[in-house]
Amino acid sequence: MFRTAIRADENTDVAAVVSNLRRDCEAAGLSPVLSQVLAEQADAVLVQLVQTGRQLGSQGSQMQATREIAGDGYSVQIIFGVGPKPSFLQRMMQRFAGA
Repeated sequence: MFRTAIRADENTDVAAVVSNLRRDCEAAGLSPVLSQVLAEQADAVLVQLVQTGRQLGSQGSQMQATREIAGDGYSVQIIFGVGPKPSFLQRMMQRFAGA
């Protein structure tokens, strides 16, 4: 099972992240076709999140989003955030609430 998490913000270089994802997929033994499909799906999600994040970040707004691309034998989680980072206490509460 191939699993990975991509952390991104409004300053993320989408092309570099997608290239790394494609490389990781192929290194994990996924077929080239599946690697390409995952890369294209991640690219589409990341481009949209980064564009929205830049708009919100310039206004001083915050945004947190998580997307998952999953199927038989793979799971790619995209974790996106714009704005101030949550404090240690806030992160701990989020982890316990999500558990």
